[in-house]
Amino acid sequence: MASQIGYVYSANRLAERPFSSILHTSFNETRSPRLWEQMLKTKREVWGRCHWTGAGIDRLAQKFGESSTSQTPVEGDELELPEAISPETHSLVYLSADAEEELDTLKENEIYIIGGIVDKNRHKVGVHYSFEALANGQFLCQNKADKYGIRTARLPIGTYLANMPTRKVLTVNQVCPPLFNK
Repeated sequence: MASQIGYVYSANRLAERPFSSILHTSFNETRSPRLWEQMLKTKREVWGRCHWTGAGIDRLAQKFGESSTSQTPVEGDELELPEAISPETHSLVYLSADAEEELDTLKENEIYIIGGIVDKNRHKVGVHYSFEALANGQFLCQNKADKYGIRTARLPIGTYLANMPTRKVLTVNQVCPPLFNK
C-alpha cells in the first residue's frame, strides 16, 4: 500500500490537471501499523496536496452529515479537512466495484473515496457472489460505504474493458492516474 500511495502522489504531482487535495484517512500507528512503518521511510511530510489524518472514514462521513453514527473520537482521530474541501460545498462518493451506479463523469464538488485494503486479497471474493456473501461482509468497501450512508459508484471498467476476465477490482494506483487526466 505504501508504494501505491507513493505512485498516486507522483502521478498527481506530474498530472496536467492535478487534484487540489488528496486526503489520506486512517493514517496512524494504531489503525495501520504496517503502513505507518512503511510510510515513515518516505518523505511524505513534504508531499504537496497530500493531507494525512488518523481519523477514519466514519469520522469523514460524520463530518459530511452522511452518517448518523456518533462515535467519540480517540486521540489522533481528529479530522481536519484541507481548505479546498468543505461539507457545505462537497459530497462524498465511495468508489466500489460492487456499486450499482456507474460513474460517467467526475465533478469538482465530489470527493472520491478509494478504499485501500492492506490484506493480501484475504477479503476479496470470486466473480460469483451471493446475497449471503454480501450479508456476511465480503464486499468490504461497499458495506463500509453503506454502513456510513455514503453514496457509491463504480468506475466504467466494463464499458471500456468488456473482456476483462476477472472481477473489476483495482489497486489504488491503478485508479488514480486515469482520474487525473479526465
